[in-house]
Amino acid sequence: MSINLQPGEELIQKASFDHAWKSYTIVNSIIGYVTLGAVFGFFYALDEPDGDSAGVVFWCMIVAFAIFVLSTVYTILYFQTLECYLTSRVLVYRRGLFVKIEKTIPLTRIQDLGMVQGPLMRAFGIHKLKIETAGQSTPGGAGEAALIGVVDAPAFRDLVRRLRNLLEIETPGDHDGLGHTGPRRATDLSDIHETLKRIERHLERMADNEFWIPVELLVLKMARSSEASCR
Repeated sequence: MSINLQPGEELIQKASFDHAWKSYTIVNSIIGYVTLGAVFGFFYALDEPDGDSAGVVFWCMIVAFAIFVLSTVYTILYFQTLECYLTSRVLVYRRGLFVKIEKTIPLTRIQDLGMVQGPLMRAFGIHKLKIETAGQSTPGGAGEAALIGVVDAPAFRDLVRRLRNLLEIETPGDHDGLGHTGPRRATDLSDIHETLKRIERHLERMADNEFWIPVELLVLKMARSSEASCR
């Protein structure tokens, strides 16, 4: 598959995923199935101490083998759906075999790219990149997307960071959380002071032209007094 680029946008890199991701996912699933089977067998032995434990173990092995085969096939097919594109503006991540998921993350929204590598990931030589964005609502900083198994993950993370920093330098201003930038808002007292002075001069000119507006001038002076008290 490919990606549709906007005018002025260029494809920087298409990330590749390490085939060790498949082995990691399969082993991780096996650990989960074995743990679940052990818990089931433990509670069965407590409830049925005189039951046919050999028969239960046999059928559990049959079910576990069937699940292992299905999960292995699913993992191999799922791996082929993983796509990640880095452009000069956004990061696009696609995945999903039956349910297709696509995330487009503007680089200006990215706050941090965390890197996680547990014992099992370390054994297979892969990392998980956790992308945290501005305005994400997930408690605890779970991140907006997690890229597992990207080839040379540290270098890819550094490349994304450089592009993000470059965009912030080229497009200074306030980001709206959607990747767009606008002029900086007058949030400091000096900008507010200058704005009030311009409004006051305008109102005084209107008063000189016989458009007497004492209420507006009074409100303005009260605002100036409030500003002075904040200094």
